[in-house]
Amino acid sequence: VQAKLLQLPGVQSASVERIWPQTVIIHIIAKGILGLWQDQSLLADDGSFVQVDNFNHDIITQGLVKFIAPKTKQMQVAQFYQSIRPVLKSLPWRVKQIKLTGDLQWSIQFNNNTILKLGQFNQVRRLKRFVTLFPQIFVNQNRQASYIDMRYTKGLAVKWKNVASDQNKKAKILTN
Repeated sequence: VQAKLLQLPGVQSASVERIWPQTVIIHIIAKGILGLWQDQSLLADDGSFVQVDNFNHDIITQGLVKFIAPKTKQMQVAQFYQSIRPVLKSLPWRVKQIKLTGDLQWSIQFNNNTILKLGQFNQVRRLKRFVTLFPQIFVNQNRQASYIDMRYTKGLAVKWKNVASDQNKKAKILTN
């Protein structure tokens, strides 16, 4: 029974204890799920994949962070995400996606679709700098950033979305 339980997706450990005459106690510890890997499987906190066959994609993945990275980088992505989670808690935005490109450039997309470019080196330090500067950057709540580039040594760059132009485009679509 224990061996069968350990073969189930998402089970980290399992123990089975039999108490005579008619009792069986089963303890199961599930793996911690960090998010969705490449829209194909779930990424566990130990860097392993949890394959779930025939699952309702929308229900299971709702609210999960999406990870996009080269196939062999799942351990690096899991460690990175776990290292930045405490830093991200102070932001009003929630992480929607974390991306690691083939040339090892990290970026984070938030729930408002703003992209934070962290680059190849010192990602946690750059993220901490962004969190510190966040109130100053977004003092004007009427503006939304398209992306924020933290790859500069002593600064950052912000590309602002043109809200008026976006609203005009929406208005034109609605009137046509």
